[in-house]
Amino acid sequence: MSQTERMTLLRVQRISRSKFPSIYQVVADHCGQPLVIEKTTYTPKQKFKAAHDALIFPAGVSCPALATRGRLWPAVEAAESRSDANLATHWKAPIPNELVGPAATALAIEFGQYLADYLASIVHLVVLPATSAQPAVMQALCTTREAGPDGFGLKNRFNLSVAQRRKRGFPISPRSELTDLRAAWAKISADHLGQRNTSLTAVSWGQGSGAYQSRQNGHQL
Repeated sequence: MSQTERMTLLRVQRISRSKFPSIYQVVADHCGQPLVIEKTTYTPKQKFKAAHDALIFPAGVSCPALATRGRLWPAVEAAESRSDANLATHWKAPIPNELVGPAATALAIEFGQYLADYLASIVHLVVLPATSAQPAVMQALCTTREAGPDGFGLKNRFNLSVAQRRKRGFPISPRSELTDLRAAWAKISADHLGQRNTSLTAVSWGQGSGAYQSRQNGHQL
């Protein structure tokens, strides 16, 4: 596996009620901040300050009833009745070393919106800032159900049974979605690296010849 492949590898973990005692603890650990649900405080195993922490809805969807962490995750719990139900999927990938600060966040936000649109679900996006030991990290906790203005609906395409997949006309295996999303992450990462390289070239060229307008990103350099 090449260095580029390692840097853009997108991993996913299913968060099931049978394996995780509480989705609320998962959320607290995910964002590094305490989560208070019905007067109970869930304290993260490791507290940290994320570079970015936000809920992303599918394009065109607005649902005030699910618009905060304190509303979203109790609604997730209520929507699933089985003792072994999947409550969320956790997507995680390192951001290329070349992208730091706002550039790293911009990449993560674009992919977070892509994931929300692709699965028609809500994404709790967190960006961990780069450190001396590791690059920035994108992590997204995604609901397993599609979201609309009235709340949750059907299971999203990544979480359907074989019978449900056949009924809705999707490929039999959810690996097709995994392949699509990994390809999207790699492409979006490459696009942002390309924009960075264009900007760096423009800055270098502009130092000796006055201001230069980058056609790639439209910023005056």
